Amino acid sequence: MERMYTVQELAELFHVKPRTIMDWLRSGRLRGFKLSDAPKSEWRVSDAQLEEFIKHRTEQTEKSTESTEEE
Repeated sequence: MERMYTVQELAELFHVKPRTIMDWLRSGRLRGFKLSDAPKSEWRVSDAQLEEFIKHRTEQTEKSTESTEEE
């Protein structure tokens, strides 16, 4: 079974506040899913979704670094 991360676990992993993780989830920057349709339902992020997010962040950082080096 695939590992699921809570907002708090991700906040600790990325050294940010849980609110930042929630913002990433709501904006679609980080993919995840709510446990129910209730307004205050908890979010979960799978290993695959987390890996996709990290890969995308790494690619953006590399592109940013390349464009800075070209200037």
